[in-house]
This record gives sequence, C-alpha cells and structure tokens, in this order.
Amino acid sequence: METKNTYKKYCPNVFVAKCPEKHKKGEEIILTTRRGKENEHIVHNLVHKDEKFYYYSITRKDGYNAQEKAKKKAERRKDWAASAERKADEAWEKSQQHKNFNVERN
Repeated sequence: METKNTYKKYCPNVFVAKCPEKHKKGEEIILTTRRGKENEHIVHNLVHKDEKFYYYSITRKDGYNAQEKAKKKAERRKDWAASAERKADEAWEKSQQHKNFNVERN
C-alpha cells in the first residue's frame, strides 16, 4: 500500500505536511485531504522527523490560506445580509399596501 502525503495538525489552526519520503526546501508536493481532495503545496522547513514520517512547514501553491477563506466567508455573509434586508423591505412594503383599509363593524 502506497502512503500519500497528508496533513497533520501541529497546533490549533496550524497544519504541517506529513510525508513518508524526504523533500527539499522549495519543492512542490501534492497533499491529500481527509476527504480525498489533492492540493499543491510548497515545502519550507523540516519541522519534525520520526521513524516513519517527515513533517514539513508548507504553504499552498495557489495562495489559498486562512485569510482568503475568511474573506470568502465574509463576502458570503454580506450577500446573505443584503438578501435578508431586501426580503424584509419587500415584506414591509407589502404590509403597508392595506394599512388604510378600515372595516366597520355593526
């Protein structure tokens, strides 16, 4: 069975490459997520070595990181807020159409 390069949690919000073979600084490697998606990364430094694996500090080759993820999430939330505001305005306008309607009771 071939062992793939994967991620390993180093500390909160910090992951390192867990690789069965040795890599050099600046080398581009492919890491597999736990859901099977593959991403290209650039190796920086060897962080740790044990009997079976090498652990490297890495960055994604495409530049996607926690800041980019947060920007994307904020943009989605702004879109949701704008949609909710539009729907609320439409509901208020609809409620105002019949505000002068009076029903006389005998």
